Amino acid sequence: MEFLEAVPIDGVHDRNIYYAPDVVSSEALSSPDPDIYYMHSFENMFDNDGKSYSDIVKERSYHFVHEIQHWLHEEGDYGLKINREGKAV
Repeated sequence: MEFLEAVPIDGVHDRNIYYAPDVVSSEALSSPDPDIYYMHSFENMFDNDGKSYSDIVKERSYHFVHEIQHWLHEEGDYGLKINREGKAV
């Protein structure tokens, strides 16, 4: 690999990323699906204050996937995954 590029949160460049948290709450995803785009999953994931992950991403003005990764890693969450089959939409 010659260089790394920041991947924008735009549904195009990041379309093969999905969210598969290690622990899934009853309010969240019943089983992580690699064919579901992670930002769609974030609409159904909530922090301890009841705020959806998608709202947190918007409020923090994240523009790139690595910003989300850093935030999740700070929370001990390593759930962002790449769908190697390339079917996420």
